[in-house]
Amino acid sequence: MLSLDDYDVFFRQFLITSTLEQIVMKFKNLPAKKLKVLMVLFFGTGAFGIILGNNLTGMGEPNPMFTVMGVINLFLGALVGWIFLTREPRDSRKKRKK
Repeated sequence: MLSLDDYDVFFRQFLITSTLEQIVMKFKNLPAKKLKVLMVLFFGTGAFGIILGNNLTGMGEPNPMFTVMGVINLFLGALVGWIFLTREPRDSRKKRKK
């Protein structure tokens, strides 16, 4: 018989993997233009956060929280870029039929 701890671990692992798969599949259905815009926004805000967090502007003390958030945005930009590059190409014959 399964204990409550075994069930809890299984449920959490299933919930995490199924949720990530659902999110990636939803992003693969987005148009290419929207994915490119998201990628540029994440990379831009990530770079801005790292620059501001490391005090490369010369205004005040360094703030490690901005740096951490900038790195997270860079990772999100990389994730969106990976989704953009690995999605299946759309069939161009659908647009030509009239």
